[in-house]
Amino acid sequence: MSGFCIAGVDPGSKGAVAIIWPDAGRLMVADLPVFKVTGSRTFTYCDGVGLADLLEEYGPTHTYLERVHAMPHDG
Repeated sequence: MSGFCIAGVDPGSKGAVAIIWPDAGRLMVADLPVFKVTGSRTFTYCDGVGLADLLEEYGPTHTYLERVHAMPHDG
């Protein structure tokens, strides 16, 4: 889809991507692409290449990334 569109990214391991086309009244929401690394524990990380592919597919004109920081008692 072309035209003005805005993407918002929640980069957490359980995050999501939302893309809105305000002029067309359309919205797309998808889980953030992730990959898991397993050893003695399993860790989940954002798949940067998958996210770049997703953004390239929809071609947002503006992209906003949530500023993430640790919360007290969350580690």
